[in-house]
Formats: sequence, C-alpha cells, structure tokens
Amino acid sequence: MVLRSNYETVKEHGFNIESCDHGSLTGWWPTEVVDRVPIAEEGQWFEYIVCATKNVIDVPPSLTSIIAPAVTPSTVIVLVQNGLNIEKPFLSAFPSNMVLSGVSFIGSSEPQHGYIKNDFNDSLVIGAFHNPSVDAVVEEHTARKFVELYGAGGRTKCTYSADVGWTRWRKLIYNARLNPICAITDLDTGRIRLAD
Repeated sequence: MVLRSNYETVKEHGFNIESCDHGSLTGWWPTEVVDRVPIAEEGQWFEYIVCATKNVIDVPPSLTSIIAPAVTPSTVIVLVQNGLNIEKPFLSAFPSNMVLSGVSFIGSSEPQHGYIKNDFNDSLVIGAFHNPSVDAVVEEHTARKFVELYGAGGRTKCTYSADVGWTRWRKLIYNARLNPICAITDLDTGRIRLAD
C-alpha cells in the first residue's frame, strides 16, 4: 500500500479500523507499506494497481505519471475514484493495458492518521472501460475475476457492470443533490439518511 501523509503513522503503528463490515482491528498492516510507487522489476510485477485516491485531474503530478514505474504491459489498472471519463488519461498513457472502472458506495473516513472509520457498508461496482486494443471478452473476464477477488471475504458487496459509465453518472447525480443538502444543513450523509 502506497501512503502519503499517513505513511509514518501507519508504518510504525499500522491501521486502527472501526468497520461495520469487518469489526474492530487494531494495529493492522498491509503486506507492505511504502511511501512511493515501487518500480516494476524483472520477477516483480503487479497484476493489479488499485487507485483509490481523490481524483483531481488538473493538479500535478498526474496519477498516470505517479503509477507509471509500476505498470507493465500485463498490469490491470483499477480506478476506484469519483468522476466521469477519468479512465481516458490511463488509456492514453497505457494504450495496451486494461482499465477497470470502479464506483464505490461506502461510508469511510480517516479522522486522524492511521484511524479508519467505516460506518456504511462497502459496495463496489466494477466494469471494464473499453480499450480498443484489448478484446472485450478478456476485459469482461478480468473485471469479473476482480469482482470475485474483492468479494472473496464475504463481507463486502462487489458487482460486475457491463455499463459502469451509467453507474458513474448515477453516483454523480446522487452526490450532486446530496452534497449541497449536507452543506446547507451542516449534517453528514449518515445523519441525512437517518433524518426524517
């Protein structure tokens, strides 16, 4: 896991997690915690690179340049980010790679470095953003394989979508009406859902 501002805390203490899906975990570490994207070397490559950052496309450095050292021709890039057409820069930068597009519906925050609060169930919709240089059947197979991997623990919901673009638009419309209401009422989305 590549971390930025919370790197030192997590490297030393791991994550403390309060999760409605996974319960309480104290001092949980990913297999490896690093502060920069590793370079893919012979014998060490990454089947998937999962990008779960805030998508701010016009602020340098670009995410494509950040992950470039780890991308090999067989790497599948998975974007679990908000936004429309966020996949296009990845197809441009990595024209032979598969790009999976993920829309996440989850309530989670990191109120302090290394402390994760997950208070709304994890639900992820995944589909392939079609790359003309990759067979569509292979893309679908790869997306369905990722769905199986993500949901293998049995506590998260991950579904395949042949039209993940539609799901992206749906979430955008959801956020476009909910975000101003939260700002006006000074309530978070959880409290809004509980309100009359």
